[in-house]
Amino acid sequence: HTFRNPHTMAAPFHDGDVTSAITIARTRGTPLLVALMGTDPASQNLTAAWSNSSSPLHGELTGASDALGGVRARTWVALRLEEGSTAALQFTALFPVAAVPAVIAINPATGTRLFEAVGQDATADPARLGEALRACREALQAQTQAARVAALVPPSTAAATSAVNHGGAVGTEATAGDHHSPVPVPASAPDAAAANP
Repeated sequence: HTFRNPHTMAAPFHDGDVTSAITIARTRGTPLLVALMGTDPASQNLTAAWSNSSSPLHGELTGASDALGGVRARTWVALRLEEGSTAALQFTALFPVAAVPAVIAINPATGTRLFEAVGQDATADPARLGEALRACREALQAQTQAARVAALVPPSTAAATSAVNHGGAVGTEATAGDHHSPVPVPASAPDAAAANP
């Protein structure tokens, strides 16, 4: 029998290819993380941090726990690519990097690079890297949520809401013979409009 450290588990990486990782990230609405790894000591140290379940880096990628100790849904789709592999060469043709290890966060909906940490110095501190990834994820979530809300509010409703919130009247005055124009409602009497439709 071999003893396994309970804090060490498989690294939280997607088992499929780049295309399936992008599809899953888009479906879930989570950012895509690509880790380009080599055989150098810095890549090996980073691999150990990904794999250690007590590492804040592992926790951020898996959504293992939040600040209050509760369990979250998986927060990233993470993909590990080996330096020199076909997938890594294809990826770096689109997202060039100067060195490995490299950690790149991408918005899967737009294909834009959100964050990158390249080289030994940028990836040496798992806690700092985990915190940077958390901030990146939270910013993308806020941006995505704002876009969803904006998409739900029709432009005419947004203008009406803005006018009412700023004390303005909505609509135009009715003119003789124009039965389709709304009658303005004074901002100080919203209940009067409801009583007299």
